[in-house]
Amino acid sequence: DEFANIGKIPNFLELLSVVRKYNISVNIIIQTMSQLKGMYKDSWETLVGNCDSMIYLGGQEGSTIKMLSEKLGKETIKTHSYNLGRSGGESYQNQGRNLLTPDEIEQMDRASELVFVTGCKPIMTSKYDLSKHPNYRYSGEADAKNNYDVSRFSLGNEIDYEYLDNCAITEEEVNSFDFTALEVKKGHQQGIHPRQ
Repeated sequence: DEFANIGKIPNFLELLSVVRKYNISVNIIIQTMSQLKGMYKDSWETLVGNCDSMIYLGGQEGSTIKMLSEKLGKETIKTHSYNLGRSGGESYQNQGRNLLTPDEIEQMDRASELVFVTGCKPIMTSKYDLSKHPNYRYSGEADAKNNYDVSRFSLGNEIDYEYLDNCAITEEEVNSFDFTALEVKKGHQQGIHPRQ
């Protein structure tokens, strides 16, 4: 979620709208919509509109919550009322109501998330439990010895470029790699990449 911290990317809006044809996907991860509004003042809505999916993991920022409530849309509810006065009676009425109000979004369980995918109805679901992932045991959270030691790449405040150069994959290695031996998951063949 460092997108807001790297600063405004020149021509990013134009790039975002054309990268799909090159089978490039972009994941914009921010903590609040106000971060995006601050960086792309006049074009933030277009930027969001160029994204086919959005996942809301929770938060308290008002403009984000209001936008999500509006994005979720409305539902029709039937209300039933009684008149206890002298004439008595009852009535039924259809009313529009936000699917989730801003208050309800703000009070969502921390284990829940909202998922928006273009062409589909919004989904409220449970967040994925990373400890259930088959490779979780390789994470630093599962075992501290798996933590990435960034200090290996620096000499005080300087980057150790020599060490990084020794870690780099050479052009020869890339050219000699047999990419045809890779197993491609169904739906991920060229031209069928999931859109972002």
